[in-house]
Amino acid sequence: MSREGELVECAFLMPLVRDSDRKRHRPSRWRALENALYGEFGGYSGPEPLHRVHRAAHPSLGEYESDVGLRVSDRSRRYIVAMPRERLDDLRQILRQAANTFDQEAVYLSVAGRVEFVRGTEANGYLP
Repeated sequence: MSREGELVECAFLMPLVRDSDRKRHRPSRWRALENALYGEFGGYSGPEPLHRVHRAAHPSLGEYESDVGLRVSDRSRRYIVAMPRERLDDLRQILRQAANTFDQEAVYLSVAGRVEFVRGTEANGYLP
C-alpha cells in the first residue's frame, strides 16, 4: 500500500487509427476515453498540480510488431495519469474497454517505468 497522498505516474499510448482498417477514430471515442479518465482520476489536461491526467499536445511516433508478426508504424496520443498505486486496476479496466472501443490489439501502459500491454476482451465491454 502506498503512503497517503503518494501518486505513481502511469503513461499509456492510444494509436490515432484502428488496427483493423487503419481509419481514424471518431471524436466521440476520444471524448469517451477522456470522460472516463476524468471521472475516475479527477482531472484532465494539466500538468497543473490540481490535474491528475495530462494528454501530450503532439502525437508520439512509434513502431511495433503485431500479434501476427507484421511491422506496424503508428502515431499515438500519449496520456499521463498520476494516481495512487492501489487504483491501477481501475486504470487497467478503462484501458481494456478502450482497447475494444478503439479497435486495438493492446494498449501500451507504463507504470513507473514498468511496461505492460493491456488487452481487452468482449467481457470487458466498451467505453460508455
